[in-house]
Amino acid sequence: MRMQNWQQGEVACADASLHYYRSGGDLPPLVFVHGFTDHAMYFTRVAETLTQQWDVIAYDQRGHGRSSRAQGRFDTALLADDLAAVVEALALDRPALVGHSLGGAVITQALATGSAPSRGAVLEDPFWLELRDELAAQYLEARAQHVAGWRAWVAGLQRMPYTEALASRSADEPRWSRLDVETCLDGRLTFQLDLFDHFPTQTSPWRDPVTRFGVPVQLLTGSDRGRGAVVSRADALEATTLNSQLQWAEFEGAGHHIKYDSFNEYLTSVTTFLTALA
Repeated sequence: MRMQNWQQGEVACADASLHYYRSGGDLPPLVFVHGFTDHAMYFTRVAETLTQQWDVIAYDQRGHGRSSRAQGRFDTALLADDLAAVVEALALDRPALVGHSLGGAVITQALATGSAPSRGAVLEDPFWLELRDELAAQYLEARAQHVAGWRAWVAGLQRMPYTEALASRSADEPRWSRLDVETCLDGRLTFQLDLFDHFPTQTSPWRDPVTRFGVPVQLLTGSDRGRGAVVSRADALEATTLNSQLQWAEFEGAGHHIKYDSFNEYLTSVTTFLTALA
């Protein structure tokens, strides 16, 4: 079964309407939150393996997928409010949360403020960035170049015929399954391109928020910075010293998209952690 066959609906929040997919059933709730330029379908292969144990919900963040376009403001605080609106509108009782990249930063914010009460969370290479003063100028210049290249790449994909874009992404990621390539590409093709004017921001604080986690959290990181891994080994180790409820697992050879690069290992780790929360 593909997620397209799940229950679907809309959640109204502030000035946006968020599209969601839900597997249903009298099971504990589990909410997936995707990253920047992705969409709810990004989690398809993982989400569908968990429907026997969880009522799985995945939604498109504003400006992504089938949700309404963002109206200018776009930051983790607003997106954490959106997550809280989804939890409230669907009457979810302390859902487990799984977030990737920007989605991980959104969940970090929500856990720190308590805006979306949860039983625990998985953060897959979250967008955590805090600058040291001596590195700021060098980093900001490199960051601006990276974001400009990222934007041009996504814009190029959106201009290509679908078959050409799919062939390009398949060639770029020979380790990924066909389904993962398709769902990742589809996110880019439905993405609101002008969100690059508002995000990614230059920093995404994590140290203070981590100290305020009141539930078990699993941090997942990849070892391959060349494949886009964001959270460094040093930062992950530091995070474990800031909160005893934070567990850390590193995936050798994986980059930013751990579930795609190391699917079986990722699934084993996440399933073990989530089972303890159910």
